[in-house]
This record gives sequence, structure tokens and C-alpha cells, in this order.
Amino acid sequence: MSTVTYAGAEVDVDAEGFLTDPQQWNEQVAAEIARQAGIESLTERHWQGVNFMRDRYLSPGAAPSIR
Repeated sequence: MSTVTYAGAEVDVDAEGFLTDPQQWNEQVAAEIARQAGIESLTERHWQGVNFMRDRYLSPGAAPSIR
């Protein structure tokens, strides 16, 4: 496991760069990850998707299939 800094916050990530502790996530971290992926600012539509995926992950403990 590695640690990276997003928006001034240190977060734990796995070998693929995914956060390993959902409690370390916040909107500033999400916005910084988006900026590093080439998305300058997250729109309301982006946040709908982010919040949907996050809610689905936190409920059963696994992200929904991308299929």
C-alpha cells in the first residue's frame, strides 16, 4: 500500500491508485483526482455520477459493475 497526497490530504491507495479507505475521501480529494485525470472542474452531472458510485460502493461494499 502507498500513500499519496490529494488536495493537501494524505490518502492510502492500492497498487492501481484506488483509495483503500473510504473515510479518507472528500469532495476536495475527488476534485483533485479529477484534475489530475484532465477534468478541470466537476459539473453537477459529474457529481451525480460520483455520488451514485460512492453510495453504491458504501452500501454493499463493492462498486457496481461497469457493464
